[in-house]
Amino acid sequence: MINKSASYSYQTVQASAHWAADPDRRSWQVYKTADDGSNSQRLTLTEDLSGGGLTGNRNLVLAPYSITTVLINSDAAISNQETWRQQYFSTFSNLGTASDSSDPDKDGESNFYEFATAQNPQARTLVSPTVALVGANLQFTYVRGKSALADGVSFVVEWSDTLAAGSWTPVTASATLVSETTLTETRRVLIPAGSGGSRFVRLRVVK
Repeated sequence: MINKSASYSYQTVQASAHWAADPDRRSWQVYKTADDGSNSQRLTLTEDLSGGGLTGNRNLVLAPYSITTVLINSDAAISNQETWRQQYFSTFSNLGTASDSSDPDKDGESNFYEFATAQNPQARTLVSPTVALVGANLQFTYVRGKSALADGVSFVVEWSDTLAAGSWTPVTASATLVSETTLTETRRVLIPAGSGGSRFVRLRVVK
């Protein structure tokens, strides 16, 4: 049943409890499970979940014995990542195999990283950064997706001499554009190699 600040006209109308309970799920299903003799039935939904991006009323007309999929907050813009999920997983939702942390193709890269680097999450491709010693510097080269940039995703290069928690330092130098395609940019940044005999560099991708 609809589980928060919602009203419906007939007891025969039910909706997924994921509506309102989970802001990551943009779509849900409404069922009309009995025929009351009418040819249609109107369902009015109201939602006021602070910070969930789901505010507003929705009116829906259902045919008898129908199953209808509804897009939550359909007047809100769909993000590039949601479009990417829909393309590869047929869902907008950050759930299951389509979730950010999932790795359905078992290639060691999460869905979020594959989106951020404009990859196919089912193709077992890898877009890993590279590091090369150039003089007294480490040359760190990485790829970032233009759709992810448009969604506000940040690509943060960090270094550490110990790998210990709390030891990572963000690189403040600007990354130079090396090449680009319609989907990606390849960027490069120089980091002092240090004098301790070892220095580690990583790329942190954050929303």
